[in-house]
Amino acid sequence: MRKLSIVLVFVFVPLFITNVYAGDSSKAKNKPVVKKETPSPWGLSFIYSENGFGPAVSYHKNLNSTTQLITGLSLMSVSDSREFEQYDYFGNRITPNKENRIFMLPLNIGIKKEMFSDDITGSIKPIVQAGISPSLILTNPYSREYFNAFGYMQAAFAIGGYAGAGLEFSETQSVAFSLYVNYSYVTPIGKEVNSLYNKPISNLTGFQMGFGVKF
Repeated sequence: MRKLSIVLVFVFVPLFITNVYAGDSSKAKNKPVVKKETPSPWGLSFIYSENGFGPAVSYHKNLNSTTQLITGLSLMSVSDSREFEQYDYFGNRITPNKENRIFMLPLNIGIKKEMFSDDITGSIKPIVQAGISPSLILTNPYSREYFNAFGYMQAAFAIGGYAGAGLEFSETQSVAFSLYVNYSYVTPIGKEVNSLYNKPISNLTGFQMGFGVKF
């Protein structure tokens, strides 16, 4: 009888322990895994300035918890603030004394910093930003039809910078919206850029307002 008891102990105790651990492991396997959302470094924005407007794409790299390095490329249609439109007898829209259409591709490289991050709680944070804007300028003759004129493109270059401030709103950990105002000064180098005859443009940008989203 004693031998039978010992045999039963050695048989059933290991089975009991195995079942307990099997049950615990099955619970662990069935436990849902919560994935942490990580923000994408890419963003899209739309910029409106004194002299033009257009879309932009940007790449954000965190330098620390409150500072980011931002590289962005935009495509803008530029006009001269001295331009004015009028209509001829047949209802066609014309711009007197206009020489060229102007397209601008600025490469913005700058720093964006969150302000008062230790003092402000919540999803809205004020930001300041500044950087440089080397740019490619493309012009074509206004006297030619819009699509035909692309075959007569001429290139020029410009350099300058920008500084501004705004607000950033974090909708989730992975989506953020921003609204900002910059003053940008980008001037042509080596070659004059004209929208109107004999009236070169010294600053292609000016005050800018932008709305962006980072995914």
